[in-house]
Amino acid sequence: MSEATPSEQLAMGWTAAQEGDYTRARALLARLRADPQLARSGNEMQANAYELEAWLTLVDTHTDEALALLRKAQVLTPERTYPRDTRSLFYARAGRPADAARALCEALAWNDERASARFEPALVNHLAQALRDDNAALQPLLQALFDARWTDEGQDPQFRWQRLAELQADAGQTEALQRTVARIDQPMPLLHLSIDRRFDAAMAARATPLSAEAALPAYVALLRGNVQAHPDQLPRVTALLTALLQASDNTGLLEASAPFADATPAFFVHDDEAMMEMAWLLNLRAEAQRRLGQTDAAVATLRHAMSFGPDGHAAVGQQLNLALWLADDRQPAQALALMEELHDISDYGKSVADLVRVVAYQQLGDPAAVARATAAIAGRKGNDRDPYLHALLAQGRQDDAAAEIIRRLRSVDTRQNMLQEAQQYGDIPRWPLAAERDVLLQQLLQRGDVREAIAAVGTRGRHALYPFE
Repeated sequence: MSEATPSEQLAMGWTAAQEGDYTRARALLARLRADPQLARSGNEMQANAYELEAWLTLVDTHTDEALALLRKAQVLTPERTYPRDTRSLFYARAGRPADAARALCEALAWNDERASARFEPALVNHLAQALRDDNAALQPLLQALFDARWTDEGQDPQFRWQRLAELQADAGQTEALQRTVARIDQPMPLLHLSIDRRFDAAMAARATPLSAEAALPAYVALLRGNVQAHPDQLPRVTALLTALLQASDNTGLLEASAPFADATPAFFVHDDEAMMEMAWLLNLRAEAQRRLGQTDAAVATLRHAMSFGPDGHAAVGQQLNLALWLADDRQPAQALALMEELHDISDYGKSVADLVRVVAYQQLGDPAAVARATAAIAGRKGNDRDPYLHALLAQGRQDDAAAEIIRRLRSVDTRQNMLQEAQQYGDIPRWPLAAERDVLLQQLLQRGDVREAIAAVGTRGRHALYPFE
């Protein structure tokens, strides 16, 4: 240490911090601060020292002090993007998503180059989720990312631009909406735009009309090429599998996912993002197996997918999906047992869990438990309440279910999901009780009051697509 240069001391400090050895990192930083060579090392070196100190201060949850240190680094090196960019991450870690979104927008307004490399998908996904009910903060964030041509691991996140288009349409921003719609060429976002009357004019103004079905082959080919070029990048693999499922190429999906079928969580230790991707990758594989009639293999694959959860817990999305499978396959006790422990569950996940309880307790003859679970779903807001419709259908409450469809169609916050659910897709095999609910749903969608509600805001048609449900 006595012979280490300031640069070497700083590098050792960063390494210690990245390894979680904050005590050693602080000691190294203190030694560096006491080294007279630091003041002669140039602005960038001193800025890097402030940045390390900022991270260590953030660990102690002193967010404002950490931000002040970043500002010192920015003053020393005004040409660098790092101090500005990192403010967004600091705010996010402090539980201040609106401030994080504002900081990200400010950073891109100052310099929008290399946006994809500067802002990780995990940060963007976190902010989009946290701000899903705060349109005033969400729209500028999405607009800044759209204008900077931000991509998610090299993939254009057009479901984000679809959400941006909704916000622009509701705000009456016609020209901005047309620019957003013109860039969208992926199947499911195109479907969403084509069935919602808010986008009729923008879709008609496209230079080249394009339907979801027509876009699917080229999209699959693009994703297949991406996977061939980057076979170990899980988000690219998951995107391909999702598109193959939509195209009903279930055999192709099994072939594309075969290299990952025997993977274990040990392969991805300390990489939470990879663990989550693996869970969904295997979930898609299980769904393809189920659609091909390979029921036992599908259940086994989905159980395996559950093992890719964080910190030894089950992956909650796959846990809920399997529980609903079991409940719909008339295995209510097994479904309920699977949900005894649900870790880190979202409000939407809680609604799915309550739907499982409705379906299971219906079979077990426990009307009080059914009523409690139904009321819990009804108490949630926005799209977190989506499973309420199927809870009503499971109980044969058709008038209430029709009223719920109409309510969702009339709300700009829930209209898109309801319109998508109202479409007629290719034949997809269903578990017995799920098939019964679908029969009731198709009957309701033919009712006069429901048809009028759909026609007022969108369209209902048949599509040669097979989406994940």
